[in-house]
Amino acid sequence: MFAMRVTSPPRHELGEVADGLERLDLRAATVFAPDLVEERDRIVRTIRSYLIPRLTEPGRPMTVVLTGPTGSGKSTILNSLLGLDLAETGALRPTTKIPLVVTTAANAGRFERLGAVTCHVTTARTPILVRMALVDTPDIDSTSVEHREMAESLIDSADVVVFVTSALRYADRVPWEVLRRAVDRGAPVISVLNRLAASSSGAVTDYSARLGRAGIETEIVRVPEQRRGRGEGRVPSLAVKELSRRLHALADEMDGGRLAGMRVAATVLGDAIRLGEGLEGLARLVSRHHERIEAVVDRGRARLELEGILDELPLPFSRAGLIRRLLRLPRPALPEPDLLHWLGLVSARLGSVVETQLRATSLELESLLPAVSGRAVIDPALVTMATAIHGWLAHVRRVTEGMGRKDRHLASAILVRRSLGAGDTATAQRVLGSREPVIVGRARADLERRLSVAFSQLSMVASARLEAVAGPAAVSDVQGLITRANARLTFADA
Repeated sequence: MFAMRVTSPPRHELGEVADGLERLDLRAATVFAPDLVEERDRIVRTIRSYLIPRLTEPGRPMTVVLTGPTGSGKSTILNSLLGLDLAETGALRPTTKIPLVVTTAANAGRFERLGAVTCHVTTARTPILVRMALVDTPDIDSTSVEHREMAESLIDSADVVVFVTSALRYADRVPWEVLRRAVDRGAPVISVLNRLAASSSGAVTDYSARLGRAGIETEIVRVPEQRRGRGEGRVPSLAVKELSRRLHALADEMDGGRLAGMRVAATVLGDAIRLGEGLEGLARLVSRHHERIEAVVDRGRARLELEGILDELPLPFSRAGLIRRLLRLPRPALPEPDLLHWLGLVSARLGSVVETQLRATSLELESLLPAVSGRAVIDPALVTMATAIHGWLAHVRRVTEGMGRKDRHLASAILVRRSLGAGDTATAQRVLGSREPVIVGRARADLERRLSVAFSQLSMVASARLEAVAGPAAVSDVQGLITRANARLTFADA
């Protein structure tokens, strides 16, 4: 057992923590770790809907939320604790979707909403309600997602959770997930194993063992099977005596629920610290993604193979033997229309090879940018590629402009072929002269430089898109708020 002391209700500090968490830029988490967004929202909801009301309303009765799977007997347990058959006293909820809160007339206004959930409130005069309000929730394993979300929200608003299951239902997966959520909150959880027959002792042992293996610490209260007449909505009070005793003991230990709020506050602030650590790790992940983008693009650029891509694309005049006559003096000029047509074929062939590698690289980048479409990355690079190829072919023609009118068109075609690893050196040297290796090398380097810009475009766009969907979380300011809130919560061993 431990005692807790707070210097004054930390409403202001908790509110600042919630405000700070809401201001966080969680675009990166939305893309890479949506669980962190859900965790932030849960922490904020707990602070605003539970902690602030609990710690600033000392007269608020202890809120006991009963939850569990379909057919576990939650409503029967609630009726039995009250000693009332609610169905007979008109306390039916308007619809099965709306939780039922039973409290005193003086506290009814406090329970019209719990968290984000609108509740149906009924009042009664019975001893247990002097110290606590009882909440009956929708079934947590209902086919309705809304029911489960509602039950989980109510659990987040509880001072004490009573998890009701039965010998037939205690192993079901979904209820266990909700039980884990309730335990992880930090508020007390009582596990009720309901409708136990005399032969069900093995179920108690097995259930206890399962709880131990799962690392869940919760007290198990047994409620034996009871014979009930037709229409009876409760069992004899003796059957729930132990549960009632335990709830009253918790009301004493938890100072009517206030200290339960203190325990939840400590847990929530710890969760907020871990959330900040997760977001800092996410920022490092985004930074690594930027580095990976550069590495992917560098690999794609290195894999681009231009050598020999024109081997199967002959010069427009070679098929008629004109190449041989063109290399003899005097030779006729290569017609401009023939050259332009051939350069168009070269542009298409070159563009096809480069586009294939750009698209392959873009597909690799998509795995790093799960929220960005591939077209958003590849389209700008394809435009840059087309511009680069057009500019390079124009550059080649400028290089050969100094040659004679008859030679320059042929020289342009030969230089293009040699730059892309096609044609023979002897023919190229007869057309381009003794400086052919230098001219070809420079033209090749110019093409590679221009195409490199298209790959750089991939990197620039991918990085910009990553930054757009993964803005900085900036958690340092929130960590300061959490530290100040923690300073107001003082724990000491009794």
